Amino acid sequence: MNGLSVPTGQTCAFFDDLIQKYKPDLITIMLGTNDLLNGSSAEKTAAGMSSFLTYLLSQNNNPKILLLSPPHLQAGEWVQSQDIIRESLLLGDLYKSIAEKNGHLFADTADWNIDVLFDGVHFSPEGHRKFAEKLSQLPAVHRNTASSISAAYTARS
Repeated sequence: MNGLSVPTGQTCAFFDDLIQKYKPDLITIMLGTNDLLNGSSAEKTAAGMSSFLTYLLSQNNNPKILLLSPPHLQAGEWVQSQDIIRESLLLGDLYKSIAEKNGHLFADTADWNIDVLFDGVHFSPEGHRKFAEKLSQLPAVHRNTASSISAAYTARS
């Protein structure tokens, strides 16, 4: 799946169903790009993420969460505003603060230098390989690979 913004309302129930069905040891979440592309600020996106994570924890027996900040947006066909790029540069620090405050694991994928396509958003084939490699090297993911749910949505489809 992709094309989702940070979940609210009914979308949260979808995640509840997945968590109840699979009972993962680790939930990996990377959301926020679509929010920015649709005009949300980094602050508002982070506030939505914080609410979503609070909801997940309250409904699902405190699962371990790995919060990933999406790669920075780059100029391209879908990203023609410097304002959107500037907002994407802020998201990593905001997500890191949420993770630290709530005891979640965190990684900022902007540090991974992921190659994107002409649109400035979606990963290139090499970008996907690099993302998978970097993600698999994170200690929390390496330990929990067999039973993880990965909810990694980086952009619209």
